[in-house]
Amino acid sequence: MEARLASGQSPGAVFQRTGLRVRRLWPHPRAARRVRDLSTAARFRTALEELGGLYATFGQFLAWRADLLRPDYLAVLRRIRVEIPPVPRADFVRALCDGLGLAGERLAAGLEDGPLWSTLGRCAYRSTWAGQAVVVQLSRPPVGKGEYRRFERGVRTLREPGIAGALAPGVLRQFEMWLRITDSTSRERSYLETLAGFPQRVVLKYPRPIPELCTTNVLCWPWVDGEPLSRQVGSGSAETVRMLAEGMLEQTCLISVVDADLDLESIVLAKDGQLALRRANRLVAIPAAMARTLLKYISSVLTGNSPYANRQLVRLVMGYVSSPVESRLFDELSNLEPELKINLRFPPSVGAFESNWRAIARIAHNRPLYLDVLHRNLISVGYLDAETAPAGESPDLVAEAQWPVLGKLLRARLGELTTREVASQWLLGSGLLFLESLRQSVRLADSVRDNDLALTFASGSPEEASRQNGETVHSRFLVAILVLIFLVCLRWGPKAPPPWSGVVTALAAAAAVGLLWKLARIA
Repeated sequence: MEARLASGQSPGAVFQRTGLRVRRLWPHPRAARRVRDLSTAARFRTALEELGGLYATFGQFLAWRADLLRPDYLAVLRRIRVEIPPVPRADFVRALCDGLGLAGERLAAGLEDGPLWSTLGRCAYRSTWAGQAVVVQLSRPPVGKGEYRRFERGVRTLREPGIAGALAPGVLRQFEMWLRITDSTSRERSYLETLAGFPQRVVLKYPRPIPELCTTNVLCWPWVDGEPLSRQVGSGSAETVRMLAEGMLEQTCLISVVDADLDLESIVLAKDGQLALRRANRLVAIPAAMARTLLKYISSVLTGNSPYANRQLVRLVMGYVSSPVESRLFDELSNLEPELKINLRFPPSVGAFESNWRAIARIAHNRPLYLDVLHRNLISVGYLDAETAPAGESPDLVAEAQWPVLGKLLRARLGELTTREVASQWLLGSGLLFLESLRQSVRLADSVRDNDLALTFASGSPEEASRQNGETVHSRFLVAILVLIFLVCLRWGPKAPPPWSGVVTALAAAAAVGLLWKLARIA
């Protein structure tokens, strides 16, 4: 598939016809009548959709990129249409029969007429196997280097000030890296098979490949019935957005991956009440060496510890702590002008992530892909949160999702506490638990200092309000004590002599069970 138009017109001609500034020696022609009343952002999206192929996919990559574009561009690009011609059904059937033999013929016999999805890297149809509906996905040949270079030359003819940052060489290199994620079918299969064996129950389910129906370019997994998340969000469902926020934190804190192709059309609310991914073509792993640092960064942002968050962000970008870069980041954050979001009560925690992202983008132009994808996903959840929040409420579902994820993190690690070495190592990386306990302790101390132990409005009697206040203080005090016992046992338990090591381990396990019980009641 060529990056140029099928009609032979160059990208520059399309950009000019949609009223965008381009690199030309002759006068800029008048825009077509149909786009004269559109904003520059809408004209940009219109041009990318008309060009299709790599150009439309580039617009999909730029959606939610608050480090590169203004909010008006983000709002327009989130609805960009990427229409890639599907693999013809006859060619699809031929690939199945060649790769799977008799099994491929059985799948081909039940193949539906129209595709489920068609992207630059994948094309999928629905079929039946053993009496159940399944997804049959075929990998396309990778985009050639020559085609990608033609795309680069075409898109860089644009001279619009609002999108200049999105056309920088570093951004185009990252787009190519993002594009190449789908080149390997075996990589995608290994990710899905690993996630299929994940022991913890998570809010976001992933496709489970059927081994006997998978080859080097074909993947097959059960079809999931449900309503797409885009419809749920369109109807104002704040609960599904809450589940999505929890799923994004689960990916990072529990599974150590991020979804680089977050698409509300590919996520459904299944009949069992869970969210399910119908496809997961662009999962990006978080490097093991940075997993703890990323956990600390997220937790420090959610707990409002900006200095510590800045330090961890610099470590994630640079690979080490750099005081000069940290100082520059602080200066950029101090001078950063907030982005105007009209009629949106944007979540504070997501606003902090967005500010950090915009500030670090001014300092470090070559950032890890997983870090940009994480911020991109959190920004998208923040916008959805702001749009679906009930009237009169201040939305911040990302901050609220940390408690359920914390409980799952504890349950996932509880079995490892029987080994002192593993428990001690886990303590070093449990930034979410440690910083959240500090936040609860600080809240309790502030309440005692201000003699205001209950900040919520109680509509009942004074006796009921007093009882609720007492329960709030008791819960926070108990959580603080349990966390303190748990951390002390893990920190100094391995150094205890043999007669006491078992007692300390049992005490740590009891404290962890108590925390799980309290977290389950809070969540």
